[in-house]
Amino acid sequence: MQDGVMLKSKSVVLTTGTFLSATCHIGQEVFPAGRFMRSKPAEDGDPQIKLEPPSNALAQSIKRLNFPIGRLRTGTPPRLSKKTINYDGL
Repeated sequence: MQDGVMLKSKSVVLTTGTFLSATCHIGQEVFPAGRFMRSKPAEDGDPQIKLEPPSNALAQSIKRLNFPIGRLRTGTPPRLSKKTINYDGL
């Protein structure tokens, strides 16, 4: 963990989401950010902008361990074939 705490487990499921080595694209600008958020407008009426950091250290650890890393486009849901789902079991 980023704070130096070590967690031990027999197995881990890592769901990286969109923060892993994330970049934010706004117009022609591209910069590292996990999430771009707007909050309440300031006194001058301009929105306050908050950027959450990307998970770069985690990404580097995964790459160093030679795990494959892939990325789906944000907003692209996983596609499942209805032929592969047992609806009786749901």
